[in-house]
Order: sequence, then C-alpha cells, then structure tokens
Amino acid sequence: MTAGQRFEDQSTMRPGDAPRSLWVGLVVGLLAFVLKLTFSSTRTVNGAMVECSYFDAGALIAAGVCLLCGILAITSKLRRPHHFPMHAGVVLGVSGFVLLLAVVHVLRAFGIVGGTC
Repeated sequence: MTAGQRFEDQSTMRPGDAPRSLWVGLVVGLLAFVLKLTFSSTRTVNGAMVECSYFDAGALIAAGVCLLCGILAITSKLRRPHHFPMHAGVVLGVSGFVLLLAVVHVLRAFGIVGGTC
C-alpha cells in the first residue's frame, strides 16, 4: 500500500475537512447575487435612451475573492492532502464552481450579463 492509497482510503465527505477558502469563496460568490453595489447612468434625448453605463463594484470584488479562494483551495488540497482529507474530487469540483462564479461576476460587473443597459 502506497502513501497515496492510504490518503485516498481515508478521504471524507465532512465539510470541515475541506480548505476554508473553498467555503469562503462559495459563500461570497453566492451572496454577490443578492448584495449589490451598482452604479448606472443613462442619458435620454426626446424620450429615447442614447447613452447608458453600468458598473457593479460588488460583483467585481466578489469575482476577485472567488478567484483567489478557488485557486487557494485547489493548491491547498494538492500541496497538503493530509491536512484536508475531504475527497479530492469534491474539493476540485467545488473549487471549479467557485472559479466559474468568478467569471460570471466579472461579466456581471461590467454589465455584459444582467446589466440594465
């Protein structure tokens, strides 16, 4: 039995056995859909909108936190698997989801997805 097999046999599914950065990124990424810090302006001429700008600073901050936490969770699990015995597939899968949330929040921040313009 090799050391890798021994760690794999001892993997768990308890949330406390995953890197904390994983849960921080997930919570921030989901909360950013509810909590917003938006700035928008429009200009109309004769009742027709001719100019519109939109920016969500909260989404951009959440994107940075999600990116940092997702990368940190992956590297923590890969570098020190014995400190974080949660199953590697779960940690990597949820970390991938957190990184996907970072991309979605960047798109939201600049109004590409879900903007008012």
